[in-house]
Amino acid sequence: RENSAVLSMTSESLGSYFTTLLVTVYNAGDTLGRLVQLFKPVANWVLNPVGSAIIDSKTGAHLGNRRPRMIYSIVLPCFLRLAFYPLLIFCVNPLYISSDAGRITIVLLFAMSTGWVNSGCFILAPELCRETRHREAASLLVVVSTLLGLGIGSSVGLGIASAVNAK
Repeated sequence: RENSAVLSMTSESLGSYFTTLLVTVYNAGDTLGRLVQLFKPVANWVLNPVGSAIIDSKTGAHLGNRRPRMIYSIVLPCFLRLAFYPLLIFCVNPLYISSDAGRITIVLLFAMSTGWVNSGCFILAPELCRETRHREAASLLVVVSTLLGLGIGSSVGLGIASAVNAK
């Protein structure tokens, strides 16, 4: 039996090239989301600390520097990304989102948020360490976590694809 695609995304105007266009738009959006943080004002906003220095209330010891805007630059975008999953599912069914421009826009915004969160994690992880000697280990932990996430996500996707294709 020939292994067919789980969901075929085609367009009347672009035909089977629509999937290739979506992959290209995703890669461009991901790159754009990563590059946005290279601009000095954006980088300063992400890395500028908010609040006061962290002081132990009992001993008065200085426990670390003020923390960067992690809640606004990483945590909130991660939770907002959850709204993309129903939108992406609606893109597959033409009854909900039938225009190619709508599908491309959703994929572009999803990809830009992926690039933003991913590069933000790589930028902020070393900055959150109290001691400079732990910064390299924090960076390596982010790399390993990213690779594990990609591997687990691919495995789950393949499992879902084989479950859908099994009759």
